[in-house]
Amino acid sequence: MNNTKLLLSFFVLLNLFSSCGLMSTTKSIGTERITVEEIISILRENKNKLFTMEAEARIAIDTEEMAQMGISYIKIEMPSSIEMSIRGPLGLPLVEMKADSNYYSLRDFVRQDFIEGAPGDLNFLGLPFNAGLNELLELILGVVTFSDTDVDSLKEYRIDDGKYYFEIVKHGIKTSNWIDKKDLILTRQVISSLDAKYTIEKRFEIIEVVNGVKLPRIIHIFSEELGGSASIEYIDRKVNLVSEVDR
Repeated sequence: MNNTKLLLSFFVLLNLFSSCGLMSTTKSIGTERITVEEIISILRENKNKLFTMEAEARIAIDTEEMAQMGISYIKIEMPSSIEMSIRGPLGLPLVEMKADSNYYSLRDFVRQDFIEGAPGDLNFLGLPFNAGLNELLELILGVVTFSDTDVDSLKEYRIDDGKYYFEIVKHGIKTSNWIDKKDLILTRQVISSLDAKYTIEKRFEIIEVVNGVKLPRIIHIFSEELGGSASIEYIDRKVNLVSEVDR
């Protein structure tokens, strides 16, 4: 697998496993009045405020196959369009990617490789890309959200380390989530298989408000079992440059 496909498969794999649902509940914690249902709604409302983002970020990938640092230029149009490029030292292009619900292309300048097609025709590590497109966007933005349709998936809801903590289990996957009590945004998520084959940890740090949307400046992903880590640190980003009329 070349470096480009490894980079993308790593991101997609991390997020496909995080698409488990979360039950709607009215349970509160002691004197805390907020419910999991309300937390889910607040996370979704924050994401729904974002329509477009143009950004520059430092990106680092460290896996068994590669160690690469560069500057990434990202353009996202919600709900399902992304353009992303990565440039290395001296501004040399490394990777360019475009994807939406109908089309996908990826150019690897290092290996002089180009692939394109419908997202449903492509897969990475056996996982269909289109199934993970929303999750990929959420990871890059740092605004992971949840579904409230799976009533039986919530296993625990409590205060942990000063944060709202809830745990869900579905299809052999446990997802542990920590929500900042002040900003009401996901700051940490640990995804693990119940058979102990892998654990994936995501951290979302330095929460900022960008044009009315709460976003983390730094995103980290770690997985010892899957053999690597990745991080994104935003240098500059512009949110919702397009007006309601233009949309």
